[in-house]
Amino acid sequence: MRTNKIWIPILVMGLMRATLGWSQIEDIAVSEEVTIDRLYIGFLAESRIHTKSLNQSRNLTFQSGARISLTVIPGVMKVRSFGVLREIGDDDPKPFTNFESIITPGKRWAIHLGLMATPTTELRPNPSTWQSQVETNAERTIPGGRPGVKVNYQFSKEWKIGMGLHQQDGAPAYHLKLGYNMLSVSGFIRNNELFVAARRVDEKTEFVASFDENHMAFSAIVHAFEDLSFYADLEVDTGSIDRVVSKLGIRRYYQGQHALRGFFSLSYDRVLHRVEGGFFIHI
Repeated sequence: MRTNKIWIPILVMGLMRATLGWSQIEDIAVSEEVTIDRLYIGFLAESRIHTKSLNQSRNLTFQSGARISLTVIPGVMKVRSFGVLREIGDDDPKPFTNFESIITPGKRWAIHLGLMATPTTELRPNPSTWQSQVETNAERTIPGGRPGVKVNYQFSKEWKIGMGLHQQDGAPAYHLKLGYNMLSVSGFIRNNELFVAARRVDEKTEFVASFDENHMAFSAIVHAFEDLSFYADLEVDTGSIDRVVSKLGIRRYYQGQHALRGFFSLSYDRVLHRVEGGFFIHI
């Protein structure tokens, strides 16, 4: 695989100077001004059996990425960027990048300029995290980053608001996001079309929902035990009321030495009549 060339240098550098969280390698201090916020490498392997025909199919996904920050004026301005490379099977690698300037005129204010996550995109896992590689279908229905400007304001520890104007698919989109504790609701209007999404996360559950004039999607992950989760993913065509996605599954997490983590998974797709089993490993 062509992207294997980056495995060794990233792994060695990360293990030498990393603060390890549950998810991945984070906060690598390069200098007083530069910090590698995240380093990430992950492999996802899936084997599939179609229950009606007993045909088999397979999928292998490799993803690597990093997010880096440069402090221009301490406490006032910084530049942040990420680069992610995803390769699925024999397809050509697909890159994801962003670049933004962040100005903080006060403790409660943050102004973002550049190619970045919109207020609505913030409800979707960041591409430089392991959650992005295994995101649910409901999360994938949320549009990705776009060029533009957004402003975030923190009213209190519980309340925050975000507003953005972004160029999206050839037209301006007006975004609004409201956050209260563990709940975030966001949406945008583009060409008189409305899209709305919501996300709620706590220690035991993760819920994501999205809605537009054509589709309604929902996903739930319930962390039943420390190393075991159940999940459901559903999408419905609101015109025909047909199910586009209908999947139930289970994940068994593991955590080993040398910053290696991941899970085994088993699921059933009721729309495609397919049993899927596989594993995920990442740093």
